[in-house]
Amino acid sequence: LVEAELPVGAPPKSAWGVIYAALAMRVRRGIKPFTVMSCDNMPGNGSLAQRTLFEFASAKAMAGDIFAGEVSELITSGAVTFPSTMVDRITPATEQSHKDFIEQKFGIRDNWPVVAEDFKQWVIEDNFTNGRPLWEDVDEPPLLVPGEDVHVYESMKLRLLNGSHSAMSYASYLAGHRLVGPAMADPKIFGFVASFLDEVLPTVMKAPGVDLDAYRNKLLDRFSNPHIEDTLLRLAEDGSQKLQTTMRPVLLDHFSAGQEFRVMSIAIGAWIRFMTGIDEQGEAIHGVKDPAGGEKLKELAINVVADPNEVTVGILLKEYFGEEVASHPAATTLIAKAVKDISDQGITQVLERYAGKR
Repeated sequence: LVEAELPVGAPPKSAWGVIYAALAMRVRRGIKPFTVMSCDNMPGNGSLAQRTLFEFASAKAMAGDIFAGEVSELITSGAVTFPSTMVDRITPATEQSHKDFIEQKFGIRDNWPVVAEDFKQWVIEDNFTNGRPLWEDVDEPPLLVPGEDVHVYESMKLRLLNGSHSAMSYASYLAGHRLVGPAMADPKIFGFVASFLDEVLPTVMKAPGVDLDAYRNKLLDRFSNPHIEDTLLRLAEDGSQKLQTTMRPVLLDHFSAGQEFRVMSIAIGAWIRFMTGIDEQGEAIHGVKDPAGGEKLKELAINVVADPNEVTVGILLKEYFGEEVASHPAATTLIAKAVKDISDQGITQVLERYAGKR
């Protein structure tokens, strides 16, 4: 798609092509540039947008576009700004049950309803050129913060919400659950997630205006919402990438502080067991999506489950968590023990110790 847009005069088709064309038009007409605000659900989305657009402009320059140099200058000089954003709202993929609910409740047949929880948090870096929308005039405005504070909110969400989502997904699926709400109604799962959050909390930097204990409690309420009907398989997707941003930094902080991470070890052990592709009843787990991990991750997971020890675990951790985690004796020992306990006792028995935790 992008390659077809590079020749001089080629019509834009991709988002980057359209943004570049708009900036080039402003250069031609002597109009001030605009702000490019990414809402992609990923950390540092503003910086990533800036880098990607600059690479597109550089490719246009190589193709002979006479405006590419000036557009590139706008991007690198700060004349075009790229504020980062962070959104926190659970929005599951559309399921048949959602369509049926809308039809039964409102008499409307909508083939693609967007289901979301009541809670929402939108944090935006206050870095705009030529003004910005007057969000102050709306009932529930986003939170505008300095650039460095966006990272604090992102880190909080990644470690607490995303990390506990992943931890819950693998353990709950192995325990026989398929939806988040019913899983959280299981006292063992609820207690496990609560314990995971408590173990992570000491590593989380406090975001301005956020009570971390209240945020932790609110997460447990949000996950327990029976009406969202979010699937555990959706939360389990792309673990080989997600765990690098949600659990790896927490492990490193625990290493530095000399703190234990037994709950996270069980979460990672459940992930390894899940990624073998076979559940505890010996049935294939259908719908596992982790293209980055692929067959290599499955092979390594099978090796660990077949012989859970510091060596097999270290090989897998080095591939997906890096040498710093893989070489830490406590990490390989605790995770190997977690995998062995899950294999020998079953995940339900392993989680029994967390029942009743609030």
